[in-house]
Amino acid sequence: MKQTMSEINIKTDGKMVKALPLVSGLFTKYEYMKMRLNKHKSFLFLITLLFTMILQVNASVYDEANKLYAESNYDLALEKYMTIIQSGQESTDLYYNIGNTYFKLSDLPAAILYYEKALKLDPSNTDAVHNLELTNTMIKDKFEEIPSLFFEKWWNNLSDTMSSDQWTTLFLFLLVLTVALFVVYFISRQVRVKRFTFWSAIVALVLMLHSLGFAYQEYKQYVDQRAAIVFSPSVTVKASPSATSTSIFVIHEGAKVKLLENLNGWYKIKIPDGETGWLKKETVKEI
Repeated sequence: MKQTMSEINIKTDGKMVKALPLVSGLFTKYEYMKMRLNKHKSFLFLITLLFTMILQVNASVYDEANKLYAESNYDLALEKYMTIIQSGQESTDLYYNIGNTYFKLSDLPAAILYYEKALKLDPSNTDAVHNLELTNTMIKDKFEEIPSLFFEKWWNNLSDTMSSDQWTTLFLFLLVLTVALFVVYFISRQVRVKRFTFWSAIVALVLMLHSLGFAYQEYKQYVDQRAAIVFSPSVTVKASPSATSTSIFVIHEGAKVKLLENLNGWYKIKIPDGETGWLKKETVKEI
């Protein structure tokens, strides 16, 4: 006699039991999981689509801003650049272009701020370095920085040749290379090959550790070293966070200061020559 699906039985431990409840339960659970997975896929697809659309729109706005800049329409170009910033995107080239636009508009403090932002993302941006140095020659304050040791200066300059992400990529490459060389060293039976791979692995290991150190230094510099640019024409720096405290020195717009503390609307700052003091938060903009 031909059985229908509702009558199909399976045999277990010598007994006949109904298969449909188990199959039905598994089928229902599978469909539920499939439905939830499809919902997650749809959500991820919508997020990806939205992000892609934002990137495409911003790319179009960026090109339009560059065209306006080339036509010397700096005010409108700046407006277009800022809409990209407001959308949450940032890049060293975008900050560099904004710096150039502010420079053309003769807003030197803002130009310095955005050149510094560009270099914070990518210290190896040589165009931003050059333009920042040029702009700094045009502001009033010229600080004499505390001289650093030759080795320290050399190390910092070498570290600044790449960003933290670039050093990390190099570190990962050297890590894979080091492991591969040691594997070849251990499996090879030829003395010449073993000698070459051993010393090559040692060199790669040393370079890998240095790249890791540079990556960490650039990351710490990005996260921990807070700095700001003075935007007020003239600021009197105080000995304590109070308008009635003793005046120590005066700095002017465009000057870069290191931020040490934040207290009740005041920043404790340090200028390149080592002097410290307090100024109002609204007189500066953080990089």
